[in-house]
Amino acid sequence: MVSVLCAQPGTEAAAGAGKTSVSDPTAGEKDASAAEAERVKKLEAEKKAKKPDPFGFPITFNEEIITRSDVLRSLGARESDLGSPAVLRAERDKLLRDKVVQLVAASLGITVIKDELDARIQALKDNYGGDAKYFEWVAQQGYTQARFRETQRQLILRAKLDRMLIAGISPDGRTLLPWAIRPSPRELRLAFENDPIRKEAGVAASWVEFSIELTNDEKRPLMLLMMEDDVTPEDIREKTEEVLQPRLDALLARIASEGFPAVAKTIPTAKTGDEELPEKKSDDPAMRFLQEGPVRTMSPPIPVKAGWRFLFVVDRIDASQLRLEDEAVAAVYVKRIQQLRSRKWEQILQLRALDDSTLRPPRVKAEVRKSMLADLKEAVEALRALGIH
Repeated sequence: MVSVLCAQPGTEAAAGAGKTSVSDPTAGEKDASAAEAERVKKLEAEKKAKKPDPFGFPITFNEEIITRSDVLRSLGARESDLGSPAVLRAERDKLLRDKVVQLVAASLGITVIKDELDARIQALKDNYGGDAKYFEWVAQQGYTQARFRETQRQLILRAKLDRMLIAGISPDGRTLLPWAIRPSPRELRLAFENDPIRKEAGVAASWVEFSIELTNDEKRPLMLLMMEDDVTPEDIREKTEEVLQPRLDALLARIASEGFPAVAKTIPTAKTGDEELPEKKSDDPAMRFLQEGPVRTMSPPIPVKAGWRFLFVVDRIDASQLRLEDEAVAAVYVKRIQQLRSRKWEQILQLRALDDSTLRPPRVKAEVRKSMLADLKEAVEALRALGIH
């Protein structure tokens, strides 16, 4: 006989009440996962709510981190003193392009050895009148000694790259680079006949300029002097010259011994330029010297607010008298075509180096690339203006 047992209502609950409850072993893990998911969600919401830095800082170039402070230090200024955000953006792009240039130089086998850097630093020390004044000047520019040496290393590297780009010969001296091939006679004739500068120019001068000015520490006593009631501009000028005279004497002695071109390379304030000269004789002493001063001779000291300005006329040319049959004139056009072609190739090399590098955020890379493309376009259009490629 088979007996069937029927459970009475409530018997299962009653039976369960006497048993020990067993917790879900995965419940803690589920709670932790939920909490982590909530934390990530919150961080993502905060990230979306936070506005991105308008300049893209911090920037990653390959494995190097570049911050806003790095760019301001390069400018030697506080952000509140810049006046326009464009200044910070321009310096950011310059710093990044300098790093691209270093990649280009490295790819071409260009290096700077310790002896070259030491010689440049020693020349600067001599120019500023010894170690103490040099260290003071570097500190006033907002640099540590190590960082300043690095800036000078980059300047030497850039100068070597510029020379190689202009010369068009590889560092080992064995390879003629594409832009260094001499322009054909037809290209020279086209450049000469189409040259917009020659067509519009009268007399033009190539020049080098530099200045000797008071440091910030040297200006402070003069500021106190200016606050006195009976002081005159002549008094300020006399005091300025008294402070600067030893530095000027030392510089003039070096120029007399080594020659101006060699000394100019060691002067941080030196810059070069080409300028069309007005037909009318100028009352401005600097322009008057460009118009009439002896070629390859340094000007007398030209007073500026906090020191002196000096000019050196490298050459002076009357465009109406130029003839392509003159070897010197032909050499100018050979050089100009090669320089424009080297500029074009430099931008191509920089663009390739930039594309091969890691630069984040991507929008900063796009902005730097855009400026390089603009420079490339400018070089290409300058060649087209001469009727050549």
